[in-house]
Amino acid sequence: NSNKYCKKENCKVVYAIAEKIPKETSDQNKIEIEQLIKNNVPIILYVGKLSKGKGSDTLFSSHKIVLKEIPNAKLVICGNINKDWKYEEQHTIFLGFLNQNQINYIYSKCNVVVVPSSWPEPLGWGTIDAGRHKKPIVATKVGGIPEAVINNKTGFLVEKKDSIKMGNEIIKLLKNYKLSNQLGLAAYQHVFKKFGKDNVKKQLYDLYKEFKVWLIRKFLLKMA
Repeated sequence: NSNKYCKKENCKVVYAIAEKIPKETSDQNKIEIEQLIKNNVPIILYVGKLSKGKGSDTLFSSHKIVLKEIPNAKLVICGNINKDWKYEEQHTIFLGFLNQNQINYIYSKCNVVVVPSSWPEPLGWGTIDAGRHKKPIVATKVGGIPEAVINNKTGFLVEKKDSIKMGNEIIKLLKNYKLSNQLGLAAYQHVFKKFGKDNVKKQLYDLYKEFKVWLIRKFLLKMA
């Protein structure tokens, strides 16, 4: 996790704040996404850069596994458009970079969020956004991601590069509406409890308090 790479006595982690979702949403891409929903097409969402470290190969491989069980499942990608990967062209939608309102809209309409990173993400904002939108998440067990995703409670954690397990967990969520909603609600509660304003303010207060005590001790030692 994010505390792994520093000694407890001289390193503190203060989380970013998870804000409530604004009511405004953008109309861009709305027609295409609404058409998918109208036709009961499951939407798997990935937000971020397409790269090896971000687990793009795992993402596309897991999607192929999902399609064997759910042939109409669409993978929607918000980020850089890089088509130099082996992916299912008929079932993959590249939306490019979007502003936050547009991304909020896509999150609100998707069925599951995937974060397949293979490098040790400090946290991974996609995990926070999934929770903010009450969406279940399938993510890799790397870096600080397990701090935002509780396995089997707010989503599913799999080992990095394990596309088979990732694909099967996505299938499980897409086929079980009740489980999906249950994990999404738990993710929402977890995110705002751990990354909400009150908790972050307390972290900052405790940090400044410890720093103040440290300065006083240092001053006293210097004066002794």
